Amino acid sequence: MSQVTIYLQDNLISKLKKRAQLKKESLSKYITSILEKKEIDEWPEKYLSLCGSIKEDNFVRAHQGSYEQDVTRKEM
Repeated sequence: MSQVTIYLQDNLISKLKKRAQLKKESLSKYITSILEKKEIDEWPEKYLSLCGSIKEDNFVRAHQGSYEQDVTRKEM
């Protein structure tokens, strides 16, 4: 298991310690459980709603050319 060092404000660490004690867990275990509940591998909320949200005429996809103009590849 890896170790991580973080710096927290005193008032936040006090709150975390109190909540960990109420749950009868170590501070490390309590913080780990909080992080595991968060979906940290997913895109931020409303991220995908930004797709297509820019409405400027000069913000367009660059021309990609045709398949025939692509580089020559070796057959496999």
